[in-house]
Amino acid sequence: MLQRRLSLAFAMFLCGIVYALPGSGAPSESAAPLVLPPSPYAILSPRILRPPAIDAFPLCIPPNLDSDLDEIARTAASGRLQDAIKGLESYATQGRALPFGGNLLWSTIVARAADKKGARVTAEKKLHDELIDGGPVGPSVCAHLELARIMILLERFPDAAAQAALARRLSPELARPDKMMEAADFYKAEALYFSNHPVKAKALYKVLAQSKTRRTVAAARLRLTDIEFDAGERAVTRRDYGDLLAGATAFGASEIGWAPRVAESHIAGGDLAEAHSWLRRYLRSMPSADAAAAVGLRFADVLAALGKVDDARIAIENVAAKWSGRPVGVVAALRKIDLDLSRLSPEKKRIELRKHARSGHRGISLYAKTLLGRLLWESGDRYGALDVYARLAYENPRAELVDDVTPDIERLLNEAAENARNDENCAAYVRGLSERRALLARYAETPGPFIRLGECYELLGFPETALDVYRDVTRAFGAKVAREVSLPVARAALASGDVGAARTAARAGVRVGGDRGPHWSLLLGEAELFDGKLKVAAEILGPLVEARQPDGDELRAIASLAKAAARLPRAKAYGDSLAKAIAALPVEARFDRLEQFGEACLLSAETLRRNGDGPAAVSLYGEAVEALPDGARRAEAAYWLGALEDDRGRSIAAWQLAAKMPDAGTWRRLAENELRMVGLRGAVGREAQPPADLSR
Repeated sequence: MLQRRLSLAFAMFLCGIVYALPGSGAPSESAAPLVLPPSPYAILSPRILRPPAIDAFPLCIPPNLDSDLDEIARTAASGRLQDAIKGLESYATQGRALPFGGNLLWSTIVARAADKKGARVTAEKKLHDELIDGGPVGPSVCAHLELARIMILLERFPDAAAQAALARRLSPELARPDKMMEAADFYKAEALYFSNHPVKAKALYKVLAQSKTRRTVAAARLRLTDIEFDAGERAVTRRDYGDLLAGATAFGASEIGWAPRVAESHIAGGDLAEAHSWLRRYLRSMPSADAAAAVGLRFADVLAALGKVDDARIAIENVAAKWSGRPVGVVAALRKIDLDLSRLSPEKKRIELRKHARSGHRGISLYAKTLLGRLLWESGDRYGALDVYARLAYENPRAELVDDVTPDIERLLNEAAENARNDENCAAYVRGLSERRALLARYAETPGPFIRLGECYELLGFPETALDVYRDVTRAFGAKVAREVSLPVARAALASGDVGAARTAARAGVRVGGDRGPHWSLLLGEAELFDGKLKVAAEILGPLVEARQPDGDELRAIASLAKAAARLPRAKAYGDSLAKAIAALPVEARFDRLEQFGEACLLSAETLRRNGDGPAAVSLYGEAVEALPDGARRAEAAYWLGALEDDRGRSIAAWQLAAKMPDAGTWRRLAENELRMVGLRGAVGREAQPPADLSR
């Protein structure tokens, strides 16, 4: 046991991975599995996960060989390749000529014995030369099959498919061609699989899986499981892998070659303890340095998910140090940030991620952008995160290297739209989305955030831009958003001065009715108001205000009715209705549109004052003073508050506020005159009460 632990530790040391082996073996499955970071294989190279070729067929033995050659061929088929080669060499040492087909058989056996790339290239050339010289059909078929096998190992897949096709074409000339045709079909399927033609390969493997030979069936089923794994069905393949690989050596495969894939299937199924076990076995096998580094990162992911954070940090830091400046080293550095194992400050993390986001290595660039977007989002920079995620979605359309970020884009857009309820946040929303709205619309799932963007443009006084946004929404989402966009489009048309189009749309909407009927009535009233038809507008808007409609747009209806009523000669009833509606407005409705609320209060107070209800107007003038920004409108409210207030001290305070107001115009002079009159009255014996402080 100790020797096994030492050999594993030594293997990990060679691969640049340091891991303190747990005393009790693999961690318990009871550890709660977490969501692991993106696969390092996908980021660096999918080839790391590519399974080995399967040596599903033993050495081909041609029928009807010379008796001496037949014995040598059977010796080779039993696995004693060197003995077979020595038997063939004895012909040369004895000065005897090989029987017809002997040279082809010799080259085929030598090719099967080749286990290095150089030896395989030499064997492949020798086989070609012998085939050119010609020979019996049996040895020729076997030579073509061996060529197909070698070319698959040399990753010359089109050539392998061609050799398999030649073997199949010659096989019917033999007395019993079934096994050779089956081998040809298998090598063709392998060539198709490794050439990224999984559909064609799958069709062949399905036929092979019905073979009468158990070895062929097992090999075909293993490759069908590989195809299912490659298609993304990873969790469902773990049981098949376990069953098939248990006897892998019986059909030319090995557990170790598939270990990273099996580990990924267990990760997808949530079985991190089993994934941990497979990754340990792979690292114990002393793989190539590049593969060991990538698998070591995945091993660190599993360790972190199982709560072995210190071991995970050590493993990642060793990969980062050993492979500094190489892609796998960069991924290790990014992995520390991803798993929150980095000791860098948030600002330094941001600098590091922005640097790697500009990397020429596509996988590293996409991974860094994923982490940068998440970091910006967590720090509250929604628009920065949206910018990063929009570029990431554009550069990674099939989510092949890192996870799909379109759900994150949707969540960020909805968060930002929900936050853009008042004028100030609307301005930030417009600034954040204006330059990238067309790109974001490609990846959004719902039109709501963009409709909200158009509404924000309206509120900020850019109705033409709002119309452009609504057109973009219609182009991006099609006819399914026509109903949602029709009202905002009509409203923006009215704000742009197209009263006729807005009125026509509003009348049609009112006729249709439904839950949006009050909103269409409001728009119709605003259209009549825009055209100067004050009485008609008030008759439409009055019932809406009394009914506290439309839902969510009550303040807009109040403001529009107040504009109409303030210019009508007899509007006492409207003034009372406005006062009651303003008093009933919820607090959030006031503060979300504070300036609009102040304007509505001022115009409603003016309506009441002009119709002789000064006491009722006082409270509305006070609300207007509190809500409106500095300027002529606030000075007007302060002046009339002072003029109508019964408390003389509060009157003086209101006039003082108006007199000090910047950009107050005529209202400042009127307030100053009132204050001078107060002074004159004081001089003749009428003492004013001490002014109350209204400056708050």
